[in-house]
Amino acid sequence: MNTPLKSTKNAQAGCLLIFGAVWTIGSAAMTIDVFSSSPLGALLPAAFVLLGLCMIWAGLKPMIAVRKIGAAQIILSVEAPRVGEKFLVNYQQTAQSPVSVLNHTMTLIFRESATYTRGSNTTTVTHPTTVNTISYGPLALRPGETNQRQWSIQIPADGMHSFEGRRNKLNWVIQTKVTMAGWPTYEEEFPFTVTPDRLGG
Repeated sequence: MNTPLKSTKNAQAGCLLIFGAVWTIGSAAMTIDVFSSSPLGALLPAAFVLLGLCMIWAGLKPMIAVRKIGAAQIILSVEAPRVGEKFLVNYQQTAQSPVSVLNHTMTLIFRESATYTRGSNTTTVTHPTTVNTISYGPLALRPGETNQRQWSIQIPADGMHSFEGRRNKLNWVIQTKVTMAGWPTYEEEFPFTVTPDRLGG
């Protein structure tokens, strides 16, 4: 059964863009208000304006990149791989305009996160582990031309299955990163579920 995966970072980029715009407008209004009475005192809110502009740029970069290289699509050859199972990752991405790809990397990542509460402070600690990676490039694509790859990967036999708890999470993702000449890097993550059933168990 072929299973298409849904990406996560595009939605995050949109949220960051909106938050950055609201932050920048509010900080700019504060800067103007403070500057009228104390030019020196306006330095702090002006720094907040710069921070907001950085957030806007961080939100715009993925959108600019996808307008150039197109959105990636990933399809797994299984619905939900088991611990120890080998499966295929089918990748395709259609260029929207002429693009020179310097490097294309796909990485299988296991990510463990834990949330701790101490008093009124809550902290989340994340530990990513690179399980496997593969790289291609350089590559020149014409408009409408598709970068299509197939990758055989395996969940380690001693690996962990996916888990979503209130304070602890075990996640598997496939990360794709496309570095282009003269354009922002396209980076996307595709989470998927690994079942607790072990191969041969």
